[in-house]
Amino acid sequence: MSLDNFQITNHLTSELYKESLVVLDETQIKPKSLQSGRFTYLGDNTQNILILVKDSENLHLNEKDLSFLTGILTACKLNFGDVALCNLDQNKFDSFDELLNFFKPEKIIAFDVSPAEFKINISSEKYAPMQSNQIYFLFGNSLNSIAGNMEEKKILWGSLKIIFGI
Repeated sequence: MSLDNFQITNHLTSELYKESLVVLDETQIKPKSLQSGRFTYLGDNTQNILILVKDSENLHLNEKDLSFLTGILTACKLNFGDVALCNLDQNKFDSFDELLNFFKPEKIIAFDVSPAEFKINISSEKYAPMQSNQIYFLFGNSLNSIAGNMEEKKILWGSLKIIFGI
């Protein structure tokens, strides 16, 4: 995929620049992620897919990782309207149940996050899709690590095909 032909949707543009873009001739409508007040996240979560990341320097993700994640979503026939991207370094919560109750995920894909961080008792084997309490889980390394490792990309893709039935 060449960056020469890369296009960002209007929705993604408004989510990425929600604090700096201003439309003067229309009534402002806050995206769902700003209306909620509890968690800051990117996306509309229409498919109840929660993507968890850690990035202490950015609200959601740095540009390189966001671009890589966009490619992953596109390969899975998804976009940011379908998912909720939650940066755990920018959102504080008391328990994993708080995240579950807020996002109501059917699938959780966690990059650079382990089950032990949530005190949940499921296998922490990376790239091994698992189901617990009717939620599919997939844990992997950071997006930056995966992007630079062809073998990890292949393993991740195999796991995503299982989770999304591709």
